Amino acid sequence: KQWYQRRVAITAGELFKSTISNQAVLELCSFGMLQKKIAVDEEGKILPKGLRYAGYRNFLNICRLRFIGKNRRYALPACVVMKIRSLYPSKTGKYKSFKNSEFSTRI
Repeated sequence: KQWYQRRVAITAGELFKSTISNQAVLELCSFGMLQKKIAVDEEGKILPKGLRYAGYRNFLNICRLRFIGKNRRYALPACVVMKIRSLYPSKTGKYKSFKNSEFSTRI
């Protein structure tokens, strides 16, 4: 087989599975993030929206990309976005799309 036929999606890798696909680990990682950005319910349980946010941030950490924010954004691979959305779906099925900024980059 050619090298491109043997490639595996990042979402099938062990690091992705053991961190982002594992809800308990993702919840633990979310405590280190800014609490105002993590969506929680009245009892303090993290909502799927918050888990998606934590998943996106953790993926960027895996890629060693830091200093993200309003003016510095990274467009994640479609397979990563779709996998995180399938793991932590929205009740309505509606999601926010990528917003470009002055320093937007695709990874």
